[in-house]
Amino acid sequence: MLTRLSKTRLLILDDWLLEGLGLEQTCDLLELINDRFNKDSTVFASQLPVSEWHSRFEDPTLADAIMAE
Repeated sequence: MLTRLSKTRLLILDDWLLEGLGLEQTCDLLELINDRFNKDSTVFASQLPVSEWHSRFEDPTLADAIMAE
């Protein structure tokens, strides 16, 4: 699944972070974002303010890595 998503030209993540992400989900997301970085577009659509995104990740270090991308 991650391979298919990483090859998608435009990936839209709708309802982004309405529920928190566990460690495994966060690791998968980081891998996906790294695979797509500087190659394809990713759109994050959320009703949650950006200022609250970081707190939705179980691991703050991985949240930092994702939010820095």
